[in-house]
Amino acid sequence: MLLTVILGAFGAHAVKEKLSATDLEIYKTAVHYLMITGFALLLLAPRVASLSESKKIMIFSAQALIGGSLIFSGSLFILIATGVRQWGAVTPIGGMGLILGLGAWALAEKKNKDKKRP
Repeated sequence: MLLTVILGAFGAHAVKEKLSATDLEIYKTAVHYLMITGFALLLLAPRVASLSESKKIMIFSAQALIGGSLIFSGSLFILIATGVRQWGAVTPIGGMGLILGLGAWALAEKKNKDKKRP
């Protein structure tokens, strides 16, 4: 979360004038997804400790969210920093990691709910 605040402030003040409108939107998207993932991980962390039946799935979920976020946002930051637009082809791989992480989280919650039923 701290990283997203720093990157957001950096984008708003230091690089805003140096980026094209398109690159600024790409930058904002990268920061936005980092922040969303940060919030998700804050919500996920206490659930990992409380779900004994699906703890491994929850840990996988966290790993997929972190990896997906790093690949998604990282590829966008690299795209902007280098100007190499081919980095945009890497971004969907990170998006798939995010989807996989959220899907695993939903599965773990469902498994836990099913275990509580009599």
